[in-house]
Parts: sequence; structure tokens; C-alpha cells
Amino acid sequence: KVQAKDIWKKFIHSAWAFGEPGCIFIDKVHRESTGYPYGHIEISSNPCAEQFLPAYASCRLLLINLLTYVKDKFLLSAKFDFENFYHDCKILQRLGDDLVDIELECIDKILSKIHSDPEPLPVKQIGIDLWENIKRVTILDRRTGCGFTALGDTAAALGFIYASKEHIAFTEKMQQTFAFAAYESSVDMAEELGAFKEYDKNKDIQSEFIQRLKDTNPKLYERMTKFGRRNMVLLTVAPTGSISCLTQTTSGLEPVFMLSYKRRKKGNPGDKNFRTDFIDQSKDHWMEFNINHKGFQDYINITGNTKVEGSPYHKSTANEINWLDRVKLQSVIQKYTDNSLSSTVNLPNSATEDLVSQIYL
Repeated sequence: KVQAKDIWKKFIHSAWAFGEPGCIFIDKVHRESTGYPYGHIEISSNPCAEQFLPAYASCRLLLINLLTYVKDKFLLSAKFDFENFYHDCKILQRLGDDLVDIELECIDKILSKIHSDPEPLPVKQIGIDLWENIKRVTILDRRTGCGFTALGDTAAALGFIYASKEHIAFTEKMQQTFAFAAYESSVDMAEELGAFKEYDKNKDIQSEFIQRLKDTNPKLYERMTKFGRRNMVLLTVAPTGSISCLTQTTSGLEPVFMLSYKRRKKGNPGDKNFRTDFIDQSKDHWMEFNINHKGFQDYINITGNTKVEGSPYHKSTANEINWLDRVKLQSVIQKYTDNSLSSTVNLPNSATEDLVSQIYL
């Protein structure tokens, strides 16, 4: 026997000093899981933590841009279009299910290629077994990973300070709406095309997430017990880093990292419209740009106000928000997410080991 408190202190010290090791409360993962009652034992998550997966399962991520559903951005009349959001979330879930079929087509092509290769069967068998297992699990669970991006900018566009009580209340309603729409879409597809292969209402109700769905939307749950649902797992919130660079929004559920910053573009002296502002140690030439975060620039353009103070972005960047409120916001999203989410709590270099411990607890 060992003292749990002693292990906890060592764990927290290492997390504080090095950011490692990670920590997974796997029993909680399994209690919430919509796959665990079917024997799909989640082993771990990928590095960004938005998908807990069993062996051979696929991580299929799709997202919707929340900011596009805000009408009258940054004005007193700003509001979120829940009706269109619900409609589009149902479409997103159907697209996620289509992605499963596309994957199955690709797996069949891969298997056909392996079988046609000239190598002897013993050499090819490992590859055949791998892809047959991936195909088997894909057919069994038809899991999707539907999520969102731009929550930080959406908060500001609606006039909320990130992770404020008002923002947390909105976010819980938003994610509940997302969950209801996705599950209704999956039930619709089950009625139309058939449920995922293993659906069993008596097993399904063992999931704490499904129990929560039953309590909050009994009519939807009743339909699901009649028709099943098309997908074993539906929802996740990914970091969406690359896509959010394209949409020029905050990423995933994260706040704005910085409102103003300097970016550099590499170029060659003499190139058209290029000037050298910085030369690095490799003698590469860079042009520098002072940039406002796109959402903050939109706020300036719409309202005419140029100061951060008084704007909905005030005290809303990653290094300014209260860590406890940040975790509370994360929790209401997780409440209506049947897989997981990617989330970063930024702390100053002066953060203590006790503070790190409080965040984990």
C-alpha cells in the first residue's frame, strides 16, 4: 500500500516543473462513454485529448463555425441564431456519417491493393489483419467527432466576457443544443438507414452521458430506444488550430491568445513589395507586420472603439482569464459532449504547485 497523497504531490510537482506526465481518470471516461457499455474499452486519447478511442477506432473530426450564427455582431442587438444552428448541426452529423462510408470505401481499396501485391501471404498478413480490424470497428461503431470552433470570438460578438457567468450559461445552452441536434440527426438516420450494428437500449443506458440525455430530452431518448441511433459516438471538441487560421477566429473552445502581435514573413531582398525588417541567425530575411486579432479588428470597425478596455475582449485573453472560471466553462461543454474536448489552461511562470493541484482537482 502507498499513500495516495504522496503520489499526488510527486505527480503535481512533475506537472508543475515539466508539464509531464499527463493524467487520465479512465474510470470517469468509461462511466461517461457511450461505447464502453458495448465493450469498446477506451485505451487513451490522442495528444490533443479530444478523442478517447479503443483499439483500431478512427478519429473523424468535423466542425462548425459558431461565429457565423451571431447576428448584429458586437452591437447591443447581437443574438445567436439557435434555430439555424440546430438545423446545420443536424446536417453536420449526417456529413460525419457520410465520412464513415467514405472511409470504408477507402479501406476496401487498401485491402484490395494489399491482396493484389506480389508478396507472399505471410508477409502481407500483418497489413491485412490491421485493416480488417479497422474495418470491423468502423462498421461496429460508425463514430463521428462533430464539434465547433470560434467560441472565444462568439462570446465577444455577443457582448460576453470570456468565461463570465453569462458566457458559461450561453455555452451550456449552445452545447446542449448541439448535442440534441446531433443525436436527433443520428436517430433520423437510424430510422432511415439502420442503427450502428451493436445498438442495444439496455446497454446504452449504462452510459452516464446517455442517462443525462434521457433526463434532459426524454422525447428524443424515447425515439432512440425505438429506432436506435446511426452512430455510437457523435461529439467532440478539437483544437481546430489550422482551420481557425483559415477562418481567422479563435480556435475550438479556447479564448483569444493575444489581441495584438507581430508576425514575420520570410522573403528575399529585392522581391516586389518586400522589405527587410529582421535578419535571423541563418541570414534569412523577414518582413514584420503588426496585427490585431481579426475579431478585435472587426469590433473596432463595427463600433469605432479602438481601446481594449470597455470591449468584450477586455481581460479575455489566454493569460488574463481566471483559471477556475476557465475550468467551469470547460465543464459545461463536456457535460453535453459524449467523447472529449481539447482544452488548454494557460498559467503564468509564477504559478505555484498548489495552484496546479487546485486546477487538477
